[in-house]
Amino acid sequence: MVSPSKPLLEGSRKNLTALVEMHDELAAGGGVIVVGGPRGVGKALLLGELRKELAGRGRLVLFGRAEQASTQPSAALREPAAQALAFLEARGAAEDFVDAHARAVNVLMPQLSGFARSSARGAPRARDKAAFFEALRAFFTELSHLQPLTLILSDLHAGDDDTRDAVRFLAQHLFNPEPGAEPVEGFCGVLICGTRTDDEATQAAA
Repeated sequence: MVSPSKPLLEGSRKNLTALVEMHDELAAGGGVIVVGGPRGVGKALLLGELRKELAGRGRLVLFGRAEQASTQPSAALREPAAQALAFLEARGAAEDFVDAHARAVNVLMPQLSGFARSSARGAPRARDKAAFFEALRAFFTELSHLQPLTLILSDLHAGDDDTRDAVRFLAQHLFNPEPGAEPVEGFCGVLICGTRTDDEATQAAA
């Protein structure tokens, strides 16, 4: 876990450099990084600077933010899904991708359910978590085959239970498989989570 030692002020790149180096060590085979610390230490700014740094290298960087007040399931993953779709549309690959991954799309972007040709037969109910999690894994795996992927999720402590369950699954079964689990062939992705680690966040997550 990376924890900024002091607020990340303009012109200070110490924490950013350390985070980029850690990211690059994991980039080839996949991994998980947690950026933690108390409120106001500079986590959001650090992740924003990292996002710009990696995107400037041509990496596919998807960014989402958890919102405590959200009533939508897996809310923090909806924005990254929309960014992925924009990436695919720019390459003329959106329709086939959405059709192939209707299970994930119909939960994260229900407004596109009519766009996916197989949606009627392939969409599980949102509460069918096992099927949805496997669909998420397939969704991000194929994206990483198109372009090396970094998924950044900010304020994870404020996320809904569905978001945290989904992120936990992706961390354990895709980005950093548990011992004994079979890694996903050809996967190249890094998951970076920002979260508050003070007492208030701990109580909120309980």
